[in-house]
Amino acid sequence: MTAKLAPAALRAITGGPRRHRALWTTARYVDLQSRVVSCGFDPQPGPEYDWRGSERGPSHWTLFQYTIAGEGLLSYDGVTRRVTAGSAMLLHFPHDNRYWLPRGGSWSFFYLCLSGRQVINAWRTVVARAGPLITLPRGSRVLASAADACAELLGGNEHSPYRVSACAYDLTMALLEHTETVPSEGAADAGLERAVAFAKDHLSEEIGVEDLARTSGFSRYHFTRRFQRAYGLAPGEYLVDLRIRTAATLLRESQPNIKDVATRCGFRDPAYFCKVFRRVMGTSPGEFRDSGMYGS
Repeated sequence: MTAKLAPAALRAITGGPRRHRALWTTARYVDLQSRVVSCGFDPQPGPEYDWRGSERGPSHWTLFQYTIAGEGLLSYDGVTRRVTAGSAMLLHFPHDNRYWLPRGGSWSFFYLCLSGRQVINAWRTVVARAGPLITLPRGSRVLASAADACAELLGGNEHSPYRVSACAYDLTMALLEHTETVPSEGAADAGLERAVAFAKDHLSEEIGVEDLARTSGFSRYHFTRRFQRAYGLAPGEYLVDLRIRTAATLLRESQPNIKDVATRCGFRDPAYFCKVFRRVMGTSPGEFRDSGMYGS
C-alpha cells in the first residue's frame, strides 16, 4: 500500500534516489531550543536496516519518520507494531526501542531528526498523548510541515541555523496541536483512568507510583507496563511532568510564592522543586514567573 502524496513537497522528496543530509552541528548554535540535525529519504533500505534506540549514543534527540509505501516494524516498550503507509513513528533517544525492515519486505519513508530542549519536552508530551506511532490523514498539517521541511532542507541551498530551527519548531507545534485531543492507545482502560484522576486530585500530597497502582487495581509491575504502553511515559515520569506542568500554570496565573507553589504541587522541599523545574523547563521557577513571556 502507498500513502496518497497530498503535499507537493512530499512528491518532491520522492522524486529521486536515496538522500541524506546532516545539518549544522557547530557549538555556536547549541543554545537554540529546537533544531533539525539531519533529514533524508530512503526508497528502499537494505536488509541490514535495523536500529536499536538503546545503542545510538547518550545524546538526547527525536525522530519523525513517515512511511510512504511498504511497511516496517517497531518494537516499543515490549510491544511490536506494524508501521504502515500513512503512519509516522515518533521516537526519542536514548530509549529501549527498535525499528527494522522485515525480512524480504519493502519500506519507503522520509525522516527528520530533531534535538533541543524544547523539542525533547514537547516530544514527551506528544508521545504521552498519542503513543509512538500515529496515522496522519491526508491534508494533515503535521504531514505538510514535515514534508515541507524535509524537501527544503534536502535541497542544495545552504540554510541559516535560524531557518533550520524554525523548521523544527513548526513541526513540533503541529504535532502538539494534532495530538491535543488524540486518545492514546489503551487510555480508555478504567484502571488507568482512575490512577490519572487520583494523581490530579491528590497532587499536593506525597503520592507515588505505589499509590497509583493501588488505585488502578493492578500490581505495581502490571500497572507500570500498562501505563507506559498507554501514555508513553513511566508512571513516575508522568507524576513529575504533571507536577511541573501544574506548577507552570500556577506561576503564569499570578505572582505566587515559590514555596507555596512547590507545596501545592507535592514538593516538600522548595530547593528540590526548583531543581526539578529547571531540569524540565530549562529555567528556574522565579525566572519563569517574573519573565512575563509565558503569560496569557
